[in-house]
Amino acid sequence: IIKNFHRSLQELMIKLNRAEPHYVRCIKPNTHKQPKMFQTSKVLEQMNCAGLFQAVKIRKSGFPNRVALEKFVTNFGPVIPDEQRKPAFRDCYDAAAKCRVLIDLIANIANEYKTLKTKGEGGTSVFVGRSMVLMRTRYWNSLHSFRRNAMKAQFIDSIKSRDITRLEGVVRRAKELELHFEEAVTASLLLDFLKMERKCITHHIPAILNINDPHAFAEKKAQMSNELLTYMSQITQVLKANTVVTYCNTPGGARFAAGWKRLEEHQQLLD
Repeated sequence: IIKNFHRSLQELMIKLNRAEPHYVRCIKPNTHKQPKMFQTSKVLEQMNCAGLFQAVKIRKSGFPNRVALEKFVTNFGPVIPDEQRKPAFRDCYDAAAKCRVLIDLIANIANEYKTLKTKGEGGTSVFVGRSMVLMRTRYWNSLHSFRRNAMKAQFIDSIKSRDITRLEGVVRRAKELELHFEEAVTASLLLDFLKMERKCITHHIPAILNINDPHAFAEKKAQMSNELLTYMSQITQVLKANTVVTYCNTPGGARFAAGWKRLEEHQQLLD
């Protein structure tokens, strides 16, 4: 019996040493041990005696917002333009060094956000630890506001440029950062439309021009037009057009207009 007890105890100690302990403090909802009964005064008394309110107060006065080093770089790195971020990261040997450089870059760029300075009225606003970046609440809130405004500006510039490569970059960042504001959605829709327009210019229009049957030609032309209109319908304000014909008359539709004109001329010949 003693040997069995000793072996069982050893197995238990091995399991305990391998495990990561977590302590759970239970709060009784009522003194009657009855379900669906909540005594507010008793619960508050237990929370007060357990020091829960004091712990929350202490944490709030310190650095309550904490983000892993790699996640901090991933989430807030894109707010810095590539031409500034990449050279600054060149000499960084680990994630902690990247975080320190990124924090300094943000502080220098975000002049309108005084709370994004590394030192505020209450002392240091942000601290890079061994595995996490620790931030005070005011810094955390300002950082998110700055990221939103900075990313919005990048999306607006990309939308104005109508450059597929730039749009692909910002749309990819939006997916990685789970950004869903209006400019991010518009950029994604515009990217889909521009890809479809490019496909029409390079593939659909040349293929349709090879059709000599009037009915088949009209059918394929209408099919391409309807498909393009599907992509146009949600971004008519950006394109400043709601039909294929009006789009051809806009500055952005000049390349497509040349192909569409060839289709019109070919249709006249077939008729």
